[in-house]
Amino acid sequence: MLTQRFYIFINVENKKIRNFLTGAGVLLFLGGGVRFYRVMRTHTEDHFFAPHLLLASLSLFIAWKVLKIGLQKGKQTRKDAISLIRSGSILMMIWSYRLFLLLTQTTSAGGMAISRALAMLYAVMGTAVMCVGLSISRSLRIHNGD
Repeated sequence: MLTQRFYIFINVENKKIRNFLTGAGVLLFLGGGVRFYRVMRTHTEDHFFAPHLLLASLSLFIAWKVLKIGLQKGKQTRKDAISLIRSGSILMMIWSYRLFLLLTQTTSAGGMAISRALAMLYAVMGTAVMCVGLSISRSLRIHNGD
């Protein structure tokens, strides 16, 4: 009886989680597209073009993975939860460090406001995606009795 109630709870929350992941994936993908465009536009004067291109490509890939998990049909699996935890923690660590560098930088270039906004967006959304992955993992573990 208790497991049936909990199973219904997972299905109700499943739609909310999917909507969040779809929205987060779209938002992260748009932010990653802006970052990728900026990196490609300024590649001639950027001394750190390769690391910036790698970070922009990694951010786009992670956004695509989050969007893919949000749009998939069926129930979430442990593999999805682990992928969300990994993706969220990578985004959180990399973009929190980038935000720290941007906030401690003394010179202000023209595009610093956009860079700060993207860094904050990715750090916050990475944390939220990681927390959703942790909650999915916990609910699957409780439901399966592990």
